[in-house]
Amino acid sequence: MSNTIHVFLSAILVICLDVSLGLSSEEFKSSLLNARKYCNESQVDPATLAKIKQTDYIKDRDIITPQVTCFLDCILKKSGLVENDKLDEAGISQVISQLGDNEEHGKVGVEALKKCIANKQMMSGKCNAGEYFKVCEHEYAQDLSFLSLILKL
Repeated sequence: MSNTIHVFLSAILVICLDVSLGLSSEEFKSSLLNARKYCNESQVDPATLAKIKQTDYIKDRDIITPQVTCFLDCILKKSGLVENDKLDEAGISQVISQLGDNEEHGKVGVEALKKCIANKQMMSGKCNAGEYFKVCEHEYAQDLSFLSLILKL
C-alpha cells in the first residue's frame, strides 16, 4: 500500500474514531461493513445512515454522509483492504493499531476530507472509485504530506 493511500486512509479512519470512548476494533469493523453495505447499493438506506449518525463514537456526525462512506469504500478497495468484496479485518486492525490519540491526526484528516467533499459533485449511492480518490489525492497532497510526517510513515 503506498504511503499516500495509507496516510489518507488513516486520516479518514481517525474521523470515525472517538479515542476517548475506546472504540473497539470489532465495533469499528462493524461500522465499516455498514458503510460498505449501502455504498454497494443503488440507493442509500436511510435507516442505516441514521443509525450511523446516532452512534456515540462518531465524532462529527454531519461528515458521515453517503458520499463520505462511499469515498471510504473507494479508499479501502484502492488500498487493498477489501478483496473479493470482503473486508481484510487483519489489515484494518493493523491500521487501527497505528493510529494514536493525537488530535492533529483528526484535524488534518477532517480538513482534507471537507475540502474533497466541498470540491466534488455529490456522488450517487454507487461509488465512482477512480476519479473521487484521484482528485482528493492530487489536490490535497500537502495535507497528506503533513499527516505523513506526523505518522512517520
